[in-house]
Amino acid sequence: MKRTFLKGILASAVIVGTGASALAEGFGYAIAFVVGLIFALGQRTPYRPLTFIVRETVEFIRSTPLVLQIFFVFYVGPQFGIRLSR
Repeated sequence: MKRTFLKGILASAVIVGTGASALAEGFGYAIAFVVGLIFALGQRTPYRPLTFIVRETVEFIRSTPLVLQIFFVFYVGPQFGIRLSR
C-alpha cells in the first residue's frame, strides 16, 4: 500500500514538473521570438549606425557561452536592479 501511495505522489510531481517546464519553455520561445524579430528588423534598417550596433550586439551574444551570460545576469544584475530568485 505504501509503495503505491509513493508512486502516486511521484507521478503527480512529475506531471506538475512537466507542465511547469512546458510553460517556461513556451514563455521562453515567445520572448525569444519577439526579441529576435526586433533584432532582425534592426539589422534591416537603412540607418547604418543602428544596423552596426544591432549586428555587433547579436554577434557578442552569440559568441559568449550561455553559462557566462547566466552568471553575469545572476551576479552583476542585482547591481542594476535585476534580481533572480535563489
